[in-house]
Amino acid sequence: TFKFSETVAASSVNASTVVLTTTTDTGTAIPVALALAGDRLSLVVTPLSNLVKATSYVLSLTPGVTDDVGNGLVAAYQYNLSTDGTPPTVTSSTIANSQSLKPSVTFKFSETVAASSVNASTVVLTTTTDTATAIPVALALAGDRLSLVVTPLSNLVKATSYVLSLTPGVTDDVGNGLVTAYQFNVSTDGTPPTLTSYSPAGGSQNVPIDTTIKFVFNEPIDPVSVNLKLTSSAGEAPGSSALSSAGLTLLFTPFSPLEIGSSHV
Repeated sequence: TFKFSETVAASSVNASTVVLTTTTDTGTAIPVALALAGDRLSLVVTPLSNLVKATSYVLSLTPGVTDDVGNGLVAAYQYNLSTDGTPPTVTSSTIANSQSLKPSVTFKFSETVAASSVNASTVVLTTTTDTATAIPVALALAGDRLSLVVTPLSNLVKATSYVLSLTPGVTDDVGNGLVTAYQFNVSTDGTPPTLTSYSPAGGSQNVPIDTTIKFVFNEPIDPVSVNLKLTSSAGEAPGSSALSSAGLTLLFTPFSPLEIGSSHV
């Protein structure tokens, strides 16, 4: 937008007096739309088509722009502009639910990325041993388009290494893509849990008949996998299992007092 000190003649505002070119080819005009305000004190100039990224331009108002009595600008007025040539970068990448077989990875970007550039061909999850076969993922681009959450659509395979790649096809709004593919490595858990402690200790004598049995693990366990049974020579002693919110401590409480003088397993 240009603003003037006085009204300009509408007839003097045209493609020969308002000229947009690149700085390297000032002889070739780029078509623009000219919108002179009703009071003829301001002018909005807009290219008719997208400019080229990473390019310098000069927008010139020549002395052919005049007031109503023909007084023109003393000298050409030039406005320099440059289109964005800086590619986006990934500023951080973090994983959530890393112990799960459906972990989510969040990428943050240095600038807004084009929503159309975030798709199954530019965000690719594969195993490290078969990088040609993409694993379907859900893509959640934030409203401000500065972060992206990627989640597998189905459970991954345990004890397996994966690579999640963002290709240079991920671009900003003017088409600048990542300089190189950004890769995030994910490995699913292949280490079985171990029992770090339990009470009462094995072989304990004179255990209270209303005792609660406690197991502590080195990592969270899946509640679906819990299936405890307490038995004695008299048969099974029914009870309830309770897993702590952290998934590390498991309690078994018999519904009824244990049989006196019996061994239980």
